[in-house]
Amino acid sequence: MAIKEHKMKLPIAIIIIVASLIQCSLQRVAGGSGSDVGNGRVTGFVQTADSGSLAKVSVILLPSDYNPVSDDTIVLHNTETNADGSYEFKNIKPGIYNVVASKYVAGTKFMIRNIVSGDDDIALRTETLLACGAIKVRLPDTINTETGFVYIPGTPIKFPVDVSGEAIISGVPSGNYPEIEYCEKGNQISLKPLARSVVVSPGDTSYEQFFTWQNKKSLYLNTEPSGADITGNIVAFPVLIRLTQSNFDFSQAHADGSDIRFSKANGSPLAFEIEQWDVAGQTASVWVKVDTVYGGNSTQFIQMYWGNQRAKNESNGKAVFDTANGFAGVWHLNEVNGDVSDATVNAGTGKNEGTVTGTGAIGNGRIFDRNRISMGANSPLCTMSDSITVSGWIMSTQVPDSTVSVIRHAGNFTALQFNLYHEWTSFWTVDSTGYSPVNFPLWASNFGNGSWHYFTARFKAGLGCFVYKDGMLLAQNLTDTARLKTNTGAFYLGSTEAGGEYYVGSLDEVRIERAYRSDDWIKLCYMNQKSQDALVIFK
Repeated sequence: MAIKEHKMKLPIAIIIIVASLIQCSLQRVAGGSGSDVGNGRVTGFVQTADSGSLAKVSVILLPSDYNPVSDDTIVLHNTETNADGSYEFKNIKPGIYNVVASKYVAGTKFMIRNIVSGDDDIALRTETLLACGAIKVRLPDTINTETGFVYIPGTPIKFPVDVSGEAIISGVPSGNYPEIEYCEKGNQISLKPLARSVVVSPGDTSYEQFFTWQNKKSLYLNTEPSGADITGNIVAFPVLIRLTQSNFDFSQAHADGSDIRFSKANGSPLAFEIEQWDVAGQTASVWVKVDTVYGGNSTQFIQMYWGNQRAKNESNGKAVFDTANGFAGVWHLNEVNGDVSDATVNAGTGKNEGTVTGTGAIGNGRIFDRNRISMGANSPLCTMSDSITVSGWIMSTQVPDSTVSVIRHAGNFTALQFNLYHEWTSFWTVDSTGYSPVNFPLWASNFGNGSWHYFTARFKAGLGCFVYKDGMLLAQNLTDTARLKTNTGAFYLGSTEAGGEYYVGSLDEVRIERAYRSDDWIKLCYMNQKSQDALVIFK
């Protein structure tokens, strides 16, 4: 009998142990605590964009507020799809959940947020597995590289941090994320938000670098007929942003504008240069390098940020006017008297020989009155032979009684000369003994009336020379198309190399480019830089 009783007690002991294990497990399952099991059921289907296999896609159901750093001991609901792409979760307790599906071999995912589950059946919409995106965030000033993580709440996604000051979260399903956070394992006080309202697109990186900036504004680039009116796409284009008291509160930024920043729509930082920042006058001129300005478009925008006490000046003309993009020399002429600096890495400083500062077309400019500026001797400016574009804003204030040289490089390419009767561009080709001119009539009402005009001359071997006024073609020479001769002598603004032929008037934003700029490029420069900017719209 004793033996019989012993045999009866053994199964009971096993049952007790198993029950205890089940209870312990249930207390760690996502969706709640305690030993009770819910009656909810969640079902759904996955589909692929490439007609790939629907089977064995990993699907996770997890609380919408799940923290993958502090909640990593919680057992999540995991399953895989069947051959038809279906999946199912049973015994779900009431709560709010997210679903994350992953096809790891293909690197595709999707996420469904905020599923409210009760003691009922929920059939989710069919979702498509898409390429993952990424999020790049700026880290807090103080981090713990041993226990610190960046993570996305409501997902299993977390990444350890390092000392680089930034973190990239990869493998993120496309969608909208209310918040990206930082915290240290075992230290809830360390939790810090890094970004909010983050949009991730398939295969793209969302840059969230400016969360600590207090102010943000969208600047739309309108290239439709109602705006700048160009049809082609323009790459690596310096967009001029004019700030005034009507579109910007200068009291919210640093006194020198050093906390201003710009980004693409996805948050990717854009290089910029502050040409002028005048708090007293409530005006500023900032150049922003936009990787592509799309033609015939009014929905493209960039972001401007300001209002950060810790931000340091990141103005960088060398990055905006990159020689890799064809810029050989760029002179904003914004300095107060003295020599004038070249914004490019070529550093072709212009030596001032008597000009003085005055009001320019953009910020300050230079006033010429029988004096000049020389620049670029023995520099890369002097060796262009196949392609060249020269441009600048010109305001003549005196009717000439003889020939005047405005932008001159004898023996190579003299962009602009004029006299009482006509104007011309001169260029010297390797197969000519003298210079070849492009003559064009005087600009109507230009001389002596104080009006600014945007002048551009371009040459390309095999095509010829073309001259533009205010973005429109004015004259051309299609006959002399051989390569240009080179001349290591300096360029001159306001006179000839020997002196004489002095120009009386003002100049601003003079550029020499080792590139044959397109019609759309030239027109966009004018439409953006003129006093009534037709490109940028503040919203």
